[in-house]
Amino acid sequence: ISGWLIAPRSLDALTGGIRYFLENSARFVEMTGAARSRIERKFSFQARTSGQMEIYEMLARDRA
Repeated sequence: ISGWLIAPRSLDALTGGIRYFLENSARFVEMTGAARSRIERKFSFQARTSGQMEIYEMLARDRA
């Protein structure tokens, strides 16, 4: 959805991936948008703050 993996240490996989990218560049543009959306959603200031508050609340409950 937001990225593409190829087999490590494989020249064939790497050249195949590059070829696929060149032939299907519109698909990779879609993936970039999906990746950006995921990053903005999961790592926004609000998301990080909410995650920290959950940790603080859990620690406060454990101490009570």
